[in-house]
Amino acid sequence: DLVLFLNVRRNPVLDFFFRYWTHLGDGILVGVLFVALLMWKWKISIVFLATSLLQALVSQGLKRLVFKDIPRPTKYFNKDTLDLIEGVKHHGSFSFPSGHTITAFATATFFAILFKKNKYWSLALLISAILVAISRVYLLQHFLRDVLAGAFLGVLVTLVAFKIFDGFLRNERALEQ
Repeated sequence: DLVLFLNVRRNPVLDFFFRYWTHLGDGILVGVLFVALLMWKWKISIVFLATSLLQALVSQGLKRLVFKDIPRPTKYFNKDTLDLIEGVKHHGSFSFPSGHTITAFATATFFAILFKKNKYWSLALLISAILVAISRVYLLQHFLRDVLAGAFLGVLVTLVAFKIFDGFLRNERALEQ
């Protein structure tokens, strides 16, 4: 229902915004952030890399091994009934869960924990991740269930990674900022 609701309410401003905002869930941004963290605090960069690899394994493992036959909106619905955005490449399968959403929420959760005393940054990160999730539905890449699962898994993977690396980070003051 959300896919169709958003699709009939498309407009050029949102088309432009979501077409580019969705890239905040790409792996390229993760690489850039890793390099930046590596230059700042190497221990934190290792935890970020481990978190990113774990979320990629969870995402791709679920997509390719467990839920490989789950169609995306453009395969599920008749394409003639959808208003497609020009220039957006649509995939047909591997819909569940949303990898962009897992990446966005894992990254947002990571930095929210890292800068836990700054509530404004945490709120901005959460809003950014939510907008990535909405972009995936708006761009006809995923269903609501895909992005909800992606959000949950992104947060969960990050919390697990921080728990695993708790001793490794114990002396890092950056977590207290």
